[in-house]
Amino acid sequence: MSRHIFSGSGAVTFAFLLATTIRSADAATYTCPPVDTPTVITEATTVTLGSTTAKSELCTLTRRQASSGARRVPVARSYAGRSWEKSAGLFARSGSGLVVDCGGGTECELTLPSLGEDQEYVLESFSYEVTAEAEAARFLEQATFGPTRESINELVATSNNFASWVHTQMYTTPASYHREFLRRNTHPKIEYPYTTAAVGPRPCEQYSRWRKYAITSRDLMDDRYTDRQKHLTIEQVEGVTGFLWLVDGTFRTVTQDQPTFTDGSLVKLDKRYRINEMSRSFMVNCVGCPFLLTWGDDSNTNEGHIANPPVSIEGVEGNAAVLPYATVTLPPFGSNEFPAVEMASEEFPLFTEWMKDDENALLNSDSLESSAQCDGFPSFRQPEAVAETKDDAPLSILPTVFGRSANPVTGLEETFAYDPHLTLYENTPDKPLADGGGQLVIDTYEPLEPGHQIMCHNVHRAHDNEDGCQLSYLDTACAPDTVPRETIVLDGANVEDISALTSRSLLAVTGLTISEDLNAEDGVFVNSVLDEDSVLSIEGCNSWSRAHAAMDRNTEKFVCDREGIQNIPASVVFSPPRSQLSIVHKLRMYTASSSANSDPASFILEGRVKPDAEWEIISSGDLDLPLDRNGRGKPLGSTYESGDTNRHYIEVSLSSNTKAYWDYKLSIPATRDPIRSDLQFAEVELPGLLLPSFPVSHSCTPGAQSSRWMKEADAETCPNSASLGEGTYKLFSDLISAKPYVYNPSIRDVTREYRECDSVDTYKLDLGMVQASDGTCWKHVHDLEHSIFDLTGADPADYTVSGSMAQVSNAFVDGIVNDPAHPIIGNLDDHIAIDSSPKSPLDQQDVQDAFMTLEFNPTRQAVLICGSPGEVATDPFASDHSFDINLPQNTGARTMSIWELSAQRHTTWAQLAMHADDQLRQRQSWALSQIISVGLPGSGTANEVNEPYPSFYDQYVRNGFGSYRNLLKDISFNKIMSEWLSFLDNKSLQYNINKGSIMYADENFAREIMQLFSIGLFMLNKDGSKVLDEDGKPVETYTIDDIMSYATAWTGFEERDARGGASAGDRNVDRSLDPLYINPESRDHFPKSNLYGGFIGDQVALCNDLPDRAFLRKGATYKILGSDPTPTMLSSEVAVEMNPDRPKMELLPSSPLFNRLCSPDSNGDCTFPRRSSSKTIFSTMMQPSSVLNTKLKPFELLR
Repeated sequence: MSRHIFSGSGAVTFAFLLATTIRSADAATYTCPPVDTPTVITEATTVTLGSTTAKSELCTLTRRQASSGARRVPVARSYAGRSWEKSAGLFARSGSGLVVDCGGGTECELTLPSLGEDQEYVLESFSYEVTAEAEAARFLEQATFGPTRESINELVATSNNFASWVHTQMYTTPASYHREFLRRNTHPKIEYPYTTAAVGPRPCEQYSRWRKYAITSRDLMDDRYTDRQKHLTIEQVEGVTGFLWLVDGTFRTVTQDQPTFTDGSLVKLDKRYRINEMSRSFMVNCVGCPFLLTWGDDSNTNEGHIANPPVSIEGVEGNAAVLPYATVTLPPFGSNEFPAVEMASEEFPLFTEWMKDDENALLNSDSLESSAQCDGFPSFRQPEAVAETKDDAPLSILPTVFGRSANPVTGLEETFAYDPHLTLYENTPDKPLADGGGQLVIDTYEPLEPGHQIMCHNVHRAHDNEDGCQLSYLDTACAPDTVPRETIVLDGANVEDISALTSRSLLAVTGLTISEDLNAEDGVFVNSVLDEDSVLSIEGCNSWSRAHAAMDRNTEKFVCDREGIQNIPASVVFSPPRSQLSIVHKLRMYTASSSANSDPASFILEGRVKPDAEWEIISSGDLDLPLDRNGRGKPLGSTYESGDTNRHYIEVSLSSNTKAYWDYKLSIPATRDPIRSDLQFAEVELPGLLLPSFPVSHSCTPGAQSSRWMKEADAETCPNSASLGEGTYKLFSDLISAKPYVYNPSIRDVTREYRECDSVDTYKLDLGMVQASDGTCWKHVHDLEHSIFDLTGADPADYTVSGSMAQVSNAFVDGIVNDPAHPIIGNLDDHIAIDSSPKSPLDQQDVQDAFMTLEFNPTRQAVLICGSPGEVATDPFASDHSFDINLPQNTGARTMSIWELSAQRHTTWAQLAMHADDQLRQRQSWALSQIISVGLPGSGTANEVNEPYPSFYDQYVRNGFGSYRNLLKDISFNKIMSEWLSFLDNKSLQYNINKGSIMYADENFAREIMQLFSIGLFMLNKDGSKVLDEDGKPVETYTIDDIMSYATAWTGFEERDARGGASAGDRNVDRSLDPLYINPESRDHFPKSNLYGGFIGDQVALCNDLPDRAFLRKGATYKILGSDPTPTMLSSEVAVEMNPDRPKMELLPSSPLFNRLCSPDSNGDCTFPRRSSSKTIFSTMMQPSSVLNTKLKPFELLR
């Protein structure tokens, strides 16, 4: 037995299963009788009929009324030497009782249904002439949507070589895609940018469109949501001869005579007339075409028609108030014109009178952008309103640019007006937009209402486009679903200009050092170099209490139990938390509240210059603390010069010490009473000189440590000047090479969190120079070097200014670093995001207006750019009466009704069915659409979507001669199918339980994809008959348990966010037409059963069961990730997967796998194929323990 599934890697195959039966021994045998000599069969029986033998023969079997010969019903036929077959009609239906069995021979056995009263069967023959044209027409009727005289003649010219015609249709003739046809013919008259596309070409760009008529279909706009319409006013202006036509205040044309309505009455001057009739909008796009004006209120509305005048600027040039822009000199008129409407029709016969091909429109064939005549034009991609805006008028009116063209035949000049159209851009899988449309997004930033900023066109990688994805390094390259960052670039010139604009002294500090040779003159005298946050470690005590009491600035006592300890002094190690060295000048110790016999009797004070350095003795000697006791917990008010005179203490001078130390160790060898086993004192102070803070902490000490690095722009080499260990060098190279949070081309602030340095580098202060993965060299600098401070109010004598830079000392920065009067604005060359800028002059609106810029990819990292099938560009040569895009109703910019928009996809289908060259593919696509069908969702808004339905139908076209499995995959990831069979946003039971509800996965698609689209309800034998069980009942292909399991396979499917480039909206919302994606969060993660008692994936090894180094095996497939190393095929937390401690394979340039992934061109530069599969087993060439400087991008291993 077998399941009834037809699929494979080749063409879609239609299997005709011929049942084998035993012929009836007593069947009556008939042959086709001579022409005009019918044979009558009066009994319903099983008959054997001989087939026709010649092309000119037709033999028919019909049923008729016996008494009159009338009421004939076709039963079966044989013609042109073919076997018998059922005739179309009543007997072709299942259940009619007619059975035709030819068994592959020349005779066929027919089981005839029972005859009724006064009925009989008639067998007749006919002879006719079969011409080559008739044969071709008959073939084309079956293989196309209908033959034409041209297609018949072409086939006859090949001697009716049907096989060759089929082969050409399948393998040579390009496919005609519905979405492509729709987009090529989409360039509506719209003057505003929208999320889908921008206005273009602009006036001086090649293929810009120019019109001869003054009023356009866009002027007949009707916004039913806001009741706004455009208004026409006729005015006379001093200094201009004639009558000016103004649409909402903008000049359109001038006529020498006062205009009149078609009934002969004059149009009144200075009166605002409403321009109406949106339903007839396309009819106005021609000279002389009448359009409707209305005036008055709801209770008294008047109307009249007026002819559309030609464009004229006669007598207006030079009047800047009316005509603010230069007139463009266009190429000669007559060489590149195109008609506004292609031909007249029965419905609009007067088009032949109203319009002529040479007077309505012009297509600019040249690029005029290098000409100075185009300077100062308004930005039609980011327009600004220049005319009146009233409550009953559209939101904004745009200016008009005029041009002149000489007629080469007559020599006369014609005047035209620029006619802005919306343009769709090519973004196909094989040729995606170079930057994903990022520049278009930037060009349309904050456009005039009702326009909208264009969205990024870049498409998420999916199964239908990934083979053509490319890497883009453009600074305008946008990743999918991203918007540009609003930033201010703090380069030197901008810092100076911002300072001038805000009257603030904004300066980038320089001259800071990280040398350990510090100037003592810059230090600060303090009462103690220790503080409450100093880290303590105790030695020589069995136990102790209140250790921090030794430095807590009060007289709470420190107690050390030394019972039984001999020859080991009690020691306290003080490690101040500051990144500062200090020079101690004195030692003070305060008495505790307990017995004087426990006072220290001697001391040893040591210091060390680094945490890993040897201890050095600073001073030692006897101590004679006062016998008077300090009360517990009394605050101390000491200074550098003196201890607290209200407390009891001893002070030892250390004036001979001039060396700076990092940590201090105080040892107490003896107490006043040697017999005492406890040691007590209240406080230790080390008065001295606290040197300027180090610019960095020791960047390699345990814990998260930060450091600043600056690019060495002119470095020819990058020596490891600090002799860093291999691990430390690699660590900082990785951190510097990573994408920064705030882009700065010359500064990297990095934080080492959990990765550790080599032990030899733990306490190194200056880390020298490190080379990043791109070959650039970076030098470790002061943490505040090139930081921009607001130095307004600071003493100018403390620094030297040069441009935007201030030469300062470490001590000066120490004094202002935490002063709110001198905040840090950013770093020199930072690209600061406006929405995250600190409270600073950058927050001022005038600063943001003057210095804000938009950025997508200032670092020029590799961005993966992908296109979409069928996303071709507008054809600039297409007719001016084109398809429209869908605009939400609330924009006030609609040009078509929802029904007209819906009709566009029907028009597209009809055009390709009637005129496409790939007729066999189109016919096959239609057949597939009847098998895998969808309808409109119940909301009805799907009538308005523009590209999604043609895009969905293209899946039939694309897979018409391909794999049925691929077709099922395509429709399964399509939003329209997911809405129709309700698995969009289908969530797992576990997900729903976690969200507080019990809801099982929707079973609709799981059932229909099997029942309707593939295997059907019952299992089939190889001959097509149903498989029966022991009781003779058909065996079902699946059970309800199977459906419940399969339903979980269709969970997690979600729609992508809307993007630019595709007109896919409904009434008020932008939608997506890209393939669905699977959201791991709502996906069912449990096993799914198959139809054979097992589970899907039973034969596939788990990743953790793969052999070692399986990534080097033959067939291993890698997918490029771009600059973002985040895996796309993993659903675990990114924080875990991106942990730098997790091993990642890095390849030597000599590795064959490196060469495969790089795929260098003739110049040796990597081309980075999107997917790469190994054809051989690669040798193991992993990254050795040395610094590797390559530009290989991250790849992800699939299997």
